[in-house]
Amino acid sequence: MSELTDLDTMLNGINTPPAEPPPVPATAGEPQPTAVSETTPAPVAEIPAAEPPKDSPEEETAEQIFSSSKQNVAFAQMRTENKALKTVVDRMSKIMGLPPGMDMHAATAEINRRLIEAEAKESQVPAPLLQELDNTKNIQLAQEMELRRTRANLAFQEVAGVFKLSKQELREFAETLLNSGKNPFTEDLDLLAEYKVINFDKEMKKARDEAVKQHAERQAATAQHSTQPISTVGASPPATSPVQSVRDLDILLDSRGK
Repeated sequence: MSELTDLDTMLNGINTPPAEPPPVPATAGEPQPTAVSETTPAPVAEIPAAEPPKDSPEEETAEQIFSSSKQNVAFAQMRTENKALKTVVDRMSKIMGLPPGMDMHAATAEINRRLIEAEAKESQVPAPLLQELDNTKNIQLAQEMELRRTRANLAFQEVAGVFKLSKQELREFAETLLNSGKNPFTEDLDLLAEYKVINFDKEMKKARDEAVKQHAERQAATAQHSTQPISTVGASPPATSPVQSVRDLDILLDSRGK
């Protein structure tokens, strides 16, 4: 009997799951491990999206310097002029019997049409012909403004090329013109001549430095290809043409370009 009892005890021990080991007491100051659920993934820290790079402000061109200044000056005048123009249009609309409250643009077009008819009657020229001439004049005016704008931009490019100016130096030249009350986008200006007058001392120094440099280079080339060494001790400084006027500067610049 004792053998059967021992066998039953052994079988019961096999079928019974092992008991969990007792928890190990934590040591003072030691962090406790955190249990992680098998079904729930650990949270992932979100990485903030990188902000798109901010566009750097574009540098102003010579044309923008004049246009922005012109807009700033004319903005205050625009309100006064528009108010005065609206007053005139309203008075003309009332005299001509136009419907009250008519849009300003529509009223202006109607007033212009009636004025052309009155001019045609007085000059005995067909109204459509006068209207066509008026449209042609407006188109011609717009074309002249665009042509002047193109010429001014090309002139600034020519100045930058002839005098080897950086963008900053070209903007400074444009600002100098603007501050002196000159605007090549609204009047005919010889920008090459203007630059020479404004920067005469600066360009004269550059021309002299360039002449000295070219003379030194020619002297070095001659010494290199000569069979006999050329003594430079006590040599006098290279002779340069005196530059005392804008015309002298033009002559020196022309000689450099040859």
